[in-house]
Amino acid sequence: MIRKLLLLVLLGLAACSNGDGGESTPTTTTAPLNLSGTMTLTDSEGVTDDGAGGCEGTGGYDDLQAGASVVVSDEANKVIGTSNLGDGSYSGTDCIFRFVVSNLPQAKFYKVEVSHRGQVTYPYNDLVANRWSVELSIG
Repeated sequence: MIRKLLLLVLLGLAACSNGDGGESTPTTTTAPLNLSGTMTLTDSEGVTDDGAGGCEGTGGYDDLQAGASVVVSDEANKVIGTSNLGDGSYSGTDCIFRFVVSNLPQAKFYKVEVSHRGQVTYPYNDLVANRWSVELSIG
């Protein structure tokens, strides 16, 4: 009896596994995907406060300002979406920029790059779990 129960449990676990070492397969969707995010500049010496709640990067961070490019690529490094940083919002020490990249196709991985600051890679399932929102920071 115990042997049969153990066999049923093992068969149940095998049926739940997708056989790829624990990585889950993305669920297929046909709806356009919209990625929202923030880019936070945390170096207070690299932030210029405009006195009205706005800000931008200075010195080595002068590329981080409203209008800077946001590029999203897929796992094959094909560009699948672009956008720009919005106006910076000064938090007292940090400068926070918001962005939205709309109408992304489904991919296994999404590589997000702001300006020339390097790509940050997100698996599809992580973005689903985070409700298509990312938080980037530098400084």
